Amino acid sequence: MKKRICSKRCSVLLSLLMIFALMIGMTGCAGSGDSGSQEQIVDNDLVVEVVAFEDITFKIGESWTSRDMGDVTVYSYPGTDTYYYVLEYGYFTEYAGEDNYFGYALEKLRNEDGANDVIVTKKMDPYVTADNRNAFISRIKFNGAAGTCHECDLLIFPEEKMYVYFDMMHKPEETVPLDIRELVDTATFNF
Repeated sequence: MKKRICSKRCSVLLSLLMIFALMIGMTGCAGSGDSGSQEQIVDNDLVVEVVAFEDITFKIGESWTSRDMGDVTVYSYPGTDTYYYVLEYGYFTEYAGEDNYFGYALEKLRNEDGANDVIVTKKMDPYVTADNRNAFISRIKFNGAAGTCHECDLLIFPEEKMYVYFDMMHKPEETVPLDIRELVDTATFNF
């Protein structure tokens, strides 16, 4: 009698294991969009230094691709339509008082063509860059042309009287592979 109970338990256990293995196999195929022949690309090792402008550099992954958009080069995360780049940078004018640097930089963004529904989600947190510069950092989101979503980190350098917008552009339905802050944390500045 004990043999039968053990073999029934073993049969049930083996059946459950086979069902579990089948479920894992099915979920692995569902995410790739085809028969499962492609592996998901994960390239979060930011090791290749690129020059955004003559005095701003940051790092991207080895398999990222670049696209020249005229006055700016954008860098694409592999296998996605997510682009990372420096959207804009500049000096504060003499009319922008230090107490209004954030408002000035935000107004510059709101006046950009295609920047709609600009929302500030974090404002003016103290920040130290990779090359030990003191700055303030803010997170700003907006909708762009052609239905794109943008998540920006705005860096304000009070001592240098400068601002820099790092931008990540993606489609609304797309899962963001790497937060823009990861890229900003690698940036250096030669003002």
